Amino acid sequence: MKQPNLKINLVDFWDGFHKKDNYFYHLLSQRYSITIDESDPDIVIGSFFNERKGILRYSNHRSLKIYYTGENDGPKEYPYDVSMTQHRVENKKHFRLPLWAVFTSWFDESNFIHDRDPSYLVPWKSLDKSKIDLEAIVENKKRFCSFIYADLTRERQKWFETLSFISRVDSAGSVLNNCASRIPGRGDQVYKLAFLSDFIFSLAIENSQVDGYATEKLLHPMITVTIPVYWGDTNIQEDVNIKSIIDLRKPEKEILEEIKEIVGNRKFYLDKLSEKWFVIDHAKRYKEHSLQFIESHMLEKNLIMKDN
Repeated sequence: MKQPNLKINLVDFWDGFHKKDNYFYHLLSQRYSITIDESDPDIVIGSFFNERKGILRYSNHRSLKIYYTGENDGPKEYPYDVSMTQHRVENKKHFRLPLWAVFTSWFDESNFIHDRDPSYLVPWKSLDKSKIDLEAIVENKKRFCSFIYADLTRERQKWFETLSFISRVDSAGSVLNNCASRIPGRGDQVYKLAFLSDFIFSLAIENSQVDGYATEKLLHPMITVTIPVYWGDTNIQEDVNIKSIIDLRKPEKEILEEIKEIVGNRKFYLDKLSEKWFVIDHAKRYKEHSLQFIESHMLEKNLIMKDN
């Protein structure tokens, strides 16, 4: 059956963002034949870069205007019709879409753009540890903990210093750097993942502690089967199996005891690593429910017919 046509545009995203190779394009491509149209789109998805100048062009346009942010700000109103943000907001005009989910591949992207850093779309199935030789992973993890940041916050500095009392924490970012070189910056995540793969732990600390705010800082250690030492989303247990990570919401003494046990007890380490990353299979939510959310608002604006 031929897919109906749908014209979209994506504006105000980060540098290097590919309009035909991203979560939203692939999501809508499940049901529609997509064309990028800047002059008369049916849907405009706008992020927060460029002072949001791109979306303002469509303020009085007929299109469905969707606000998306991977940062810790919440839903927006005018000129947007609906929002997809990281916040856990109960609202018919809002759908929670954490950044880690946007950086995950839920679809068949066999035609992806080959100059795109592949780590931006990590296959969901690759996060299934049941098919990984964990014994081999443990055998190759020779270093203690990684730390890669461009910005230093109080929590990041605290845990860098605290864990350094146990063993060396390797900082390969631009702050607290103690390595011979620096991992390239935003957009070069392949280098970051290669670096993380050597470590037992990775400090995965968000910019701030906000309900729902969970980014690639959580996802990247998981890809490399490295235990995230995590601080950020205040209700991270709703997405992630807490037994699979080091949860920095716990008392410090308990945290340090667990880290030392993992380092010193191979069986304990393997048991920890054997825990599945997520509490549920999120594929249905980010392949189906998010599309249903968008289509419900397309209906409201008469952009599609009810039987579409």
